[in-house]
Amino acid sequence: MKCTICKNGKCKKGFTSIMFDKRGSIVIFKSVTAMICDNCGTKFFDGATSSLLLKQAREARKKGSELEILNLKAA
Repeated sequence: MKCTICKNGKCKKGFTSIMFDKRGSIVIFKSVTAMICDNCGTKFFDGATSSLLLKQAREARKKGSELEILNLKAA
């Protein structure tokens, strides 16, 4: 897959970390599967992964977490 951002790099499957920060609640996800551009480093997530990330971030915020670190690969 060619990168839609830089138009030069090729995206390859890999693992990355991503952080959500909303209203004083920080959720960090480690080992998230993504397509990563070898030129600019842009990360692309598929629909299922994006939905899971948003769902778990909302749940952490609802339970009042100020900081939560989750290993998505282990889930």
